[in-house]
Order: sequence, then C-alpha cells, then structure tokens
Amino acid sequence: MDLLRPAGAVDPWDLRLRASTVRSGAWITVGVCGVGILYCAFTWGAAHRLLLAGLLVASVVGGVGLLMLDAEAIVRSRWREAFFVGWSLIDIALIGTMEGLDGGARSPIGALFFLPMVFAALSYPPAYVWSIATVNVGAALAAGIAAPDTHFPYLFLFASALAAVACMCVWLARHQDEQRRHLARLSRTDPLTGVLNRRGFEERLDAELAESVREDRVLTLMVLDVDGFKGINDTHGHAAGDELLRWVAHTITGALRQFDAVGRLGGDEFAVVLPGTARTEALDPAARIQAALSERITATTGLATFPVDGAAREELHHHADAELYAGKRALTHSG
Repeated sequence: MDLLRPAGAVDPWDLRLRASTVRSGAWITVGVCGVGILYCAFTWGAAHRLLLAGLLVASVVGGVGLLMLDAEAIVRSRWREAFFVGWSLIDIALIGTMEGLDGGARSPIGALFFLPMVFAALSYPPAYVWSIATVNVGAALAAGIAAPDTHFPYLFLFASALAAVACMCVWLARHQDEQRRHLARLSRTDPLTGVLNRRGFEERLDAELAESVREDRVLTLMVLDVDGFKGINDTHGHAAGDELLRWVAHTITGALRQFDAVGRLGGDEFAVVLPGTARTEALDPAARIQAALSERITATTGLATFPVDGAAREELHHHADAELYAGKRALTHSG
C-alpha cells in the first residue's frame, strides 16, 4: 500500500476534475454534433445525409443525457474507468461510421478523430490514453481504407498527423499523472520530517480502518508526544528542535514494520497506525520506540485499538490521547 496515497483514499481535486470532464465532454458533444447537423443541411444533396443527420441527432440526445447524470456519482463509482473508456470507444465508432457515410478519409468529419484523444488526455490514466489512441488511429485507417476511391497518400498523411497527436496526448497524460502524484505527495507529507502530515495520516488511518472492517481484523493507533520539547526549543533554539524532530521521525520509522505508517500531527506529536495489531501486540513496538528514543529524549505514548476502543478515527484518537495525557500526568507527579 502506498503510504502517501493509500487504497481507499479519495482526492477531492481529482474527483472535481473528472466530474468537470464529464460535463465539458457532454457539452462539446452537443456543440460539435450541432455543427455536424448544420454541415448535413448545407450538403443535403450528397449521399446518406438522412442517416448521417440521424446519427448526429442521436449523439446530441446522448450528450444531453450525459448532462442529466450525476457526474460526481460517476467518478466515485468503481466503474468510472469503464464508463470513460466505453464513452470514448462509442465516439470513435460513431466518427468512423459517419466518415464512411460521408465519403471516407477526405470527409471533414475525419477531423473529429482528434477529439477522443484530447478528451482522454485530460484526465484518463496514461495506460487508457494509450489504448484509446491506438484504437482511434486504427479506426481512422480502417474507415479510410474501407471507403471507395481511397486516396492513400492523403490517408497516410492524415493518419501520421493523428498518430503524432496521439503521442503528444500520451506524453501529456503521463506528465499530468506525475504532476498529480507529486502534488499529492507534497500535500500529504510533513515538510520537516518527511513522514505523513495530519491530512495524510488521517487518510491512511481511514483507509486502514475500512480495510480492517472488510477483513474483520484489529488495528491499533499509537500517539506519541516528546517529553519536554518546549524546553529544548527554549534552551537550544528552534534549529536544534527541528533537528530533534527529524531524528525522532526517523527513529520511529526505523522501529516499525514496512507496512506501518508514521505521521506528525503537529508540533512534537506523532502518531503510528499498526494494521492487524492488537493492543497486547502493540506494546512491543511501543516499548521498542521508547527504547530507541531514550538515546536522546523520553516520550509518552497512548494506544487505542479497533474495535475495542472505538470504531471511528475520532474515537480512536480520543481514547489514545486520553491515555497519553494520563501518562503525562503520571510522569509529572512522579517527577
């Protein structure tokens, strides 16, 4: 599981982008098909105009139908990629059919083959853009070859231009995917320590809780607070405090399993999620962390286990915090 983008975590920005793609794609479909209907009207004397106009009207109806759907529900569905790919394939099939009805590769309708690739590049994962681009170029070639009196030099030039745009669309999709991943990493990572920030940790905890419910397994949340951190800052300065926090994060991470997750919730407070770990089992990593940290500082921990101490993230945090503060009070009284 990706620590920075766990399974089950939802990026609101990504959802908004995909939802806006549905709406804009539907409007473009309506607009382009409206222009196509005008083209049929201006060239009504040519062959197959009634059938061509019928396909365009049906496409307008389809675009209006898409506008009436709940775009947010579509992009939240596990079938969203099937929906988008199916939409693109239907568009490609319609464009190829209409181009064939309008005389083949020299028909201006062939220019519409560029639209599915640009649409896919806006928000599809790169692998899907590759697939759509390949099918699109193949359909353009097939429609051109199947038409009577094919002008092969023209078809070759058109297909080459389409393939070049396809390559650029794939590059754009890859670049955008890398940018999204980079921005997601920045938005979920604590810049000082390199572990998850509060947002990233809460997303990870929510995803692990959902997995624990599905798999009917336990999970333990550990919160940890560095003792006397304010005094370190006051005595040695903030640079020394920052260095200590980086060392604490590195030390905690080194004491855990690869699939455990560490987050800095703020200040000198850290948290750890231990999937598949009961409270009795969590005592060992807690002791291991405290022993490793004792090289330079002491720390107080609090534990909360799902589902015994709570079923939701807030309940677990409340229970673990209460245990941590109780430990802090005990340390103060003993001192």
